[in-house]
This record gives sequence, structure tokens and C-alpha cells, in this order.
Amino acid sequence: MVRVPRYPQGTRIVICRGGLPLEPEVVGRVGTIIRHDSDVEDRYAVQLDGESDLRRFAEDELCEKNRR
Repeated sequence: MVRVPRYPQGTRIVICRGGLPLEPEVVGRVGTIIRHDSDVEDRYAVQLDGESDLRRFAEDELCEKNRR
């Protein structure tokens, strides 16, 4: 079965608390989905605003920016 990512590339998101421990300073930060990580099913590469590096987040750590 092919899994369709919940968040497509380019979606603006806010980092939320998920099921795994998360650095407190990233919670509430805004970023953009760059790509779905095809190696791990529920992981996304996200570029947070003001950063050039990509960070990886689980799907339950992401909320759409306008749905916070």
C-alpha cells in the first residue's frame, strides 16, 4: 500500500508537542515542509523560519499553521 503524506511539500506548519521528547525551544516555531522522508514513514524534513538547515520531525509534532 502506498502512503500519502498528510502534509504536502510547501505546507506552513507550527511545531507542536508529540509523542516523543522534543527540544522545548522548537515548540511553537513556524516552518515549511520541504519533503516527506521516504526512509521513515511518518517523518518530515522541515526548514524552520530563520534557519538554513533542515530538521526532521514526526507527523504528530506538526500542526498546520492556521489550525494551531
